[in-house]
Amino acid sequence: MDEIRWRLEQLISLRFEVLEAVYELTGQRRRFSFYEIARAARLLDGHFPDAGVAAEVLTRAIDRALETGVPLVDVAYMSVTSEGF
Repeated sequence: MDEIRWRLEQLISLRFEVLEAVYELTGQRRRFSFYEIARAARLLDGHFPDAGVAAEVLTRAIDRALETGVPLVDVAYMSVTSEGF
């Protein structure tokens, strides 16, 4: 029960487009856990005013993390602090 509550708390504040991206990304066989994807999603959703942009950046951050081996949350953080990362 605590796990379900924790997962809901991670998602409750996300806008629809970002929540939809999290759902699609966690449904695929990726190497990232729900926790990693949810943390990156919350960071990006809080930064970008447009939810569609946040969802797109989340997808690109996952691809970039897979290519480089850099942790997903670090890639997401670099996406909001570095222009064009």
